[in-house]
Amino acid sequence: MGGGRGGGYGGTSNSPLTNNLRDLESKFPRSRNGNFGEKGSRADVRRISSGDSQKSADDFFRIAKRGSEGVEELRPDVYRARFRDGSHVIYRKRSSSDGSPVVEIISKDRKSGRTRRQKIHFVERDTK
Repeated sequence: MGGGRGGGYGGTSNSPLTNNLRDLESKFPRSRNGNFGEKGSRADVRRISSGDSQKSADDFFRIAKRGSEGVEELRPDVYRARFRDGSHVIYRKRSSSDGSPVVEIISKDRKSGRTRRQKIHFVERDTK
């Protein structure tokens, strides 16, 4: 499924989303299986800690949405970037669970028909 480590994300190895996720690796390292951040409280949630979680989430979405067919505001502070291959990236400035910013990646592989999801919460780094 797509390029990158562990099968990666993205519809095809040269899709804009796949290329964007490769670009994100320099600022937001991925695990061996291709996930960004660390394991969260649930199996389907990842966490990226930083000194400024809102800026980190803004930067992540800004790079992830490049080459999309456009960004639409679904409701206040919730945005979706759609890609030609059916993949999309959703950015919520505040999660309903803990108030942290969230980016969700939903990628589709045309060849296999599989969908892969990753939800990433951006949290403030512990200063203790």
